[in-house]
Amino acid sequence: MHIAELGFRTVALVKHHGDESTIEDTRRPLYRHMIMEELVGGPSMIRYHEDRLDLLVMTHEGYEGDEVCNVDHLPPGRYAVQDYEGPVAGLATARQKFMAEVAPLGPVGDLLQIHHMDDVDGVVEEQFQIFLGPQV
Repeated sequence: MHIAELGFRTVALVKHHGDESTIEDTRRPLYRHMIMEELVGGPSMIRYHEDRLDLLVMTHEGYEGDEVCNVDHLPPGRYAVQDYEGPVAGLATARQKFMAEVAPLGPVGDLLQIHHMDDVDGVVEEQFQIFLGPQV
């Protein structure tokens, strides 16, 4: 884990209805929509927010949402960051370990899981991020 200063990010947002096992049913259509509309500005993300999951795709400043998705903003500031490369089956354990490492740092924001690479030969690439606070 390391601490990184990340800038303001504009994201398209869709709330996921269902548990984590069905997340691809929401992620793939959202990402496809963003590509078709030429709105993709970065990778897709899962935000673990209280009692629900949100799907996010980085997009450009000025996009105001449409009939498929809303717009949200990720604040600039200090983030705890951890890269993950391994089997899909190991993601839940890696997330829990990351959250346990971040817990002593005090109150934190929602967990973001940034999707970097689909499963290739049983390996995915993801990154975990948690907002820690404004830049110092």
